[in-house]
This record gives sequence, structure tokens and C-alpha cells, in this order.
Amino acid sequence: MGQAIAKLGGKHTTNLRIPINEDVTIGVRTFKAGTLLNTGLDVPANSLVPLCVLCASVVH
Repeated sequence: MGQAIAKLGGKHTTNLRIPINEDVTIGVRTFKAGTLLNTGLDVPANSLVPLCVLCASVVH
């Protein structure tokens, strides 16, 4: 996740996309290494962590 956030270059996103490191099969679907997964995580500009992770740490 950290690499994906670093690749944003300080820009914000409302859907952090994380690449899969190696081929993986889930059920009948196979995802090849490098496939980007849409997480739906919000990352504010110049942030090092997704917004929802910040909220969870404040609540707990």
C-alpha cells in the first residue's frame, strides 16, 4: 500500500489502486502480477496513509 501511495506523488485519490505482486487465483478468477486492484480507499493530498485508516486509529 505504501508504494501505491508514494506513486501518487502527493496528489489525492478517492480510489487507491494497488498492484498485485504475484499471480493469484481466487475462486475461478486468476489475477496476473501487476494487475491493479481498486480499493476505494481515499488518500488525501500529501498523506502517507488512507483516510479511513486515520479514522479507524482515532476511534480505537
